[in-house]
Amino acid sequence: AFLIQLSQVHHYFRWIQRQRQQPEDWAAARLLFQSKYDHCCVKFMLGVTFMGTIVHYTGLHLGTHPDNIILDMYPPALLPWEWGLGDGAFKANRHILVKYIQPDDGLLTEQQVYFNTIFNYWRLRVEHIIGEVKNHDMLRGVFRGSIDLLQACVDITVHLT
Repeated sequence: AFLIQLSQVHHYFRWIQRQRQQPEDWAAARLLFQSKYDHCCVKFMLGVTFMGTIVHYTGLHLGTHPDNIILDMYPPALLPWEWGLGDGAFKANRHILVKYIQPDDGLLTEQQVYFNTIFNYWRLRVEHIIGEVKNHDMLRGVFRGSIDLLQACVDITVHLT
């Protein structure tokens, strides 16, 4: 049976992409264009406690950098007994738990379904904090300013949230 002590699961990691106007510089556009979203974007990462406090922030990162690589490059300060919850992109990262995915040839066990239910409950709680940052008036829609201005806007929004 699978058992987890939820008190030891401390952070939730989520990437947020901010849509950005396509740069006129061809090389810059290639670094920022993310085919998954079909536009240029930059990324930043938040670590949020279950109580809604932002405890880890890093960014801005190029839109083409894989999420799990950025997490490896800028890891949160987790204690040895702490674990984080993350999206499927982080399944290979150390000390990050992801929910179970139903196999093509079978069903999830009762314990896996239970784990996913708890996982999704906490995920919804922190999505609220993600939404507060992502949907701030300064960051809503297509950003048309400089990368330095965008960095300042994201920094201010994260630190005041």
